[in-house]
Amino acid sequence: MERIDVRSLTMEGRQMLRQMVVRLRKQSGMSVKELAKVSGAHPTTIKGWLARARTEGEKGL
Repeated sequence: MERIDVRSLTMEGRQMLRQMVVRLRKQSGMSVKELAKVSGAHPTTIKGWLARARTEGEKGL
């Protein structure tokens, strides 16, 4: 998938993307690199989302 600037998405779009990434990680155990490829977000962004989900739960996203 082509890289996207997550900041250009609507608030709702960003929320949906974050939730999708976290659920994919939980359900399939995909690596950060794979999640970045599927979502189009940068791996550093993915790492931040996953860290926040670990500490605050999905509602923290």
